[in-house]
Amino acid sequence: MKRFTILISLLFVLFSCGCGNSFTSPMEVTFAFIEESSMVKQTASVASILSSGRVYTGSDSYSTTRVLSGVILNEEGYILTSSEACNFDVSDNGTIYEGKFTNAYAVLSDVYQDQRHYMLNLVDNREEAGLALFRLQTDFYYENQAGERKSGFQYPAVLSSREPQTGIQCYAVGNSLAEILANNTFFHTSFNDLHLSVTKGIVSMKSIPSEILDPYSLDSKTCNPSVISAAVNREMCGGGVFDENGYLLGIVASKLVSETANGISYLTKMSLMLESSWIADYLNFVSERNKIEIPYTIATMQEESVQ
Repeated sequence: MKRFTILISLLFVLFSCGCGNSFTSPMEVTFAFIEESSMVKQTASVASILSSGRVYTGSDSYSTTRVLSGVILNEEGYILTSSEACNFDVSDNGTIYEGKFTNAYAVLSDVYQDQRHYMLNLVDNREEAGLALFRLQTDFYYENQAGERKSGFQYPAVLSSREPQTGIQCYAVGNSLAEILANNTFFHTSFNDLHLSVTKGIVSMKSIPSEILDPYSLDSKTCNPSVISAAVNREMCGGGVFDENGYLLGIVASKLVSETANGISYLTKMSLMLESSWIADYLNFVSERNKIEIPYTIATMQEESVQ
C-alpha cells in the first residue's frame, strides 16, 4: 500500500555523534539534533553507495567494486539509487561477461561526521527503469530539541511536486572522489575519501528526444530523462538533484555520452536526470509489486514557492 506524506513544517537535520572506520552490521545509531541550513538541506539525504559484484569469464571469475551515490527517501532507511549499482556485466572486445551483484553498503553524508559503512538489503533493481532500491539494515534514531529519542532519519529527501522547467537552477549532490576507490584493497582499508560534492547548473533540456536516447520504461509507462548542466562524474549517478529550496527534482541517471568510431566520449556539462515524478511512479510500482509500504514525502506547491 502506498503512503503519501505532505510536508507541512520545516524539517531539521542531524549531526552524528559517532565516527570511525569500520563496517557496521545491524545495530542502533543515534544522531544529535542540529539546526538546518540551505547546504545541509541539499546534502543530508544523499549517501555514497558501495556495491560489489562478481564477473564470470567462462571458467574463471573475479570480484569488483563500484561507488555510486543514493538518496535516503524516508525515516525507515530506504535508499534510491541508479540501477548501475547492481549491474556488473562487463564488455570486453565485443564479448559480454555476466556479472552478479553480491552486496552493498552506504556511507552517510559528511554532515553526520560518520564514515562507517552500513549494510544494505536490496529491495528492487529495475534496469529498464534506471533505478534500484535498497534499505539500511541499521536502526537509526535522533534526538529532538527536547532531548527525546525518536526513530528514523529526521531529514530524508522531499520530492518536488513540480516538473522541472528548462532554465531553472539545480544542484547535483553525490560522491565525486570515488574513482580512486576502484580496487578492492583500497575499498576495504580506507573510508576517508567518501565525501559528497555539490555542483550547480540548470535544467538545460526538459526531456531528451527518443531519437537520441531510448526512454526508460516501467510497465506501460516511459520516461525521457531531462538534461542538466551541473557537472557530475559517473560516481555521482544515483545522487540527488535539488532545486534552490532543497526539494528533490530527481536523481542523476548517467553522464551523457557520444559513441563514435573512435570510442565513447563524455559530453561536457550534459548529464541525464530522472525526474521526481518518475521516482514516485517507480516507488509506487515496487510497493504494489512487493506488497510493502515505501513511504515518501512530496512537497506542496505552496511550500515550493517559498524562497
